Amino acid sequence: GVFHNSSTAPGETKTVYDDLRDLHEYTLIIAKVRPDLAVKYEEVIQQIITKVDHFKEPKSVASHGAMRTDQFILQGDRLAMIDLDSYCWANPARDLGNFLAYMCWKAIRQPEHAQFVERAGRAFLEGYLNVQGDIDEKWLSVYQAASLLKIAGRRFRSLTYLEWPLVIHLIQAAFAAITEDLANLEAGTISDLHGTLVAHLRTSNSKTKFPRVFEDKPFPALWSALNAEIMNADLSPMLDGVCSDTSARIVHRAKLLAYKPGKRGVIRYDLDQIECPKYFSVYGKLYPEPYLSERAYKVMKTLHNEVFRDATDLGVPEPLGVIPNLSMLVFVPAEGRLLGDYIAKRSLDGEEVIHAMELAGKWLAQLHTHQFPLEKEFKVENEVDNIREWAELISKKYPDERKAATHIADYLVQKTTELDFSVHVPIHKDFHYEHILIDGGLKVFDFDEMRLGDPNFDLAHFCANFYLLAYRNQEHTAQFTDLQNRFLDAYSGETGWQWDEKFLFFYIYSCLKIAKQLCKLRGPRPWPEGEEQQAQVWLMIEQGLTILEGAKTRSAQKETEVPVYEFAEIKKATRWAKAAQISKSATSSEAIRVSHRPLF
Repeated sequence: GVFHNSSTAPGETKTVYDDLRDLHEYTLIIAKVRPDLAVKYEEVIQQIITKVDHFKEPKSVASHGAMRTDQFILQGDRLAMIDLDSYCWANPARDLGNFLAYMCWKAIRQPEHAQFVERAGRAFLEGYLNVQGDIDEKWLSVYQAASLLKIAGRRFRSLTYLEWPLVIHLIQAAFAAITEDLANLEAGTISDLHGTLVAHLRTSNSKTKFPRVFEDKPFPALWSALNAEIMNADLSPMLDGVCSDTSARIVHRAKLLAYKPGKRGVIRYDLDQIECPKYFSVYGKLYPEPYLSERAYKVMKTLHNEVFRDATDLGVPEPLGVIPNLSMLVFVPAEGRLLGDYIAKRSLDGEEVIHAMELAGKWLAQLHTHQFPLEKEFKVENEVDNIREWAELISKKYPDERKAATHIADYLVQKTTELDFSVHVPIHKDFHYEHILIDGGLKVFDFDEMRLGDPNFDLAHFCANFYLLAYRNQEHTAQFTDLQNRFLDAYSGETGWQWDEKFLFFYIYSCLKIAKQLCKLRGPRPWPEGEEQQAQVWLMIEQGLTILEGAKTRSAQKETEVPVYEFAEIKKATRWAKAAQISKSATSSEAIRVSHRPLF
């Protein structure tokens, strides 16, 4: 309040239209990643424009320009403001709205602190009113909504992709701030100005300007799962064996690590290091239905206690139990580096990387050679619709790929009835370098897709993704070929597996699937954008075509042995460079057209 009384400030004046111009730029960024969110985002922007149209802003005051809690420091009993880079003249509601928006963002990220944040927000507003005596409610709503959208847009301007799923809650809060009629709120009926203004921080079960909880119908218990105090009671019985005193407060913090609305959520619970010296944390994985968490627990328990029980350097995360009312699987996370990152930081022909690839082959062999009951079964004949849908999705995204994608789909559909897929063993079904952790030994995670199926599925899926990893590293393709062979040789040494046309079928299938994932920004990260996205889609389609023609040749010649597999002519002077041509053509007005191999 005192700061706004200052009579000196830089000459620049900021208005709501300056903020709206920035928000429109964020819309373009969001649209590249989440077009559905961009539509909602733009709708709220239009609501703001409608509300401010024909209204003149009040007299400008000296404004901080970026006011939030981390712009203040305590010096003894005095409060000091820092970071005046955005100092300007502006509507007084601009600072206040920005401050409240960032407090709302904290409550969204850490719902367990929502009550404290609400009290802090009330104290902030009341302190301001003790000095200024008045705030324009309409403009406070406008600037709070604009700042919430600004925070949402900035999530997509940086690499904080783990926060992207939370953006919908920021947009919802902005919509509530701009559309809610304060006069209809109970607080608005109070003549006291203080009572009216704290409505901006009122919390309830409905959407308000300051939402206390996540509104997620598939995960109604998400807020409880993010409350460390509540989860302490649920987790304590599972931690008897690792914590010395489970009657104490052992869960100190809950942090949302991953969140996909309607699908899953992963939360890390940090434990008291005195009471629980064995583990720093445990993870909770939320599912839409209790039976899914039960199924995941049974699978992980079988793998941990039976399949990999006697393996000294192979394993899976340790399951601790299930919390049925939350549909949550609780487990001890595996430690280590993801295989792709591990390889990127080391010499490709070094013993560490070679050993890691051999362990990956042995881990998969251990899984495939241990029969145990699984509810789900992968049936190739049921994949026909998926194959056609993938080809169509790719064709719509990149029309030039239609002929090639359809050619691959036709081949796969034909082979579903010609090849024998009767061998069924436990398969991971999503086995790739981002689901493998290396830390001396090797552990694999994420068993949500696990089922009975052909062992060639896992092998080919791993190799096709490994091919993409080789491209993303942009060099050393010969070493990647050797590493892949180390993986396959280690698997074959444990199982007696030999090459056949089924492996090639699943490899081609995986190439088409990866191309589809790239179009939808799914699969192993980093997810490419723009022309690099087009380049990687092209590369996987071309790789599928290459293996397809090789498979046809071997089938026609009735060869009983498949030669040592290589990365299908990856030479920098040929196919590799063609994909690079596409990805490096950003300076031209149109992407360089690169044709696929002739289709026969």
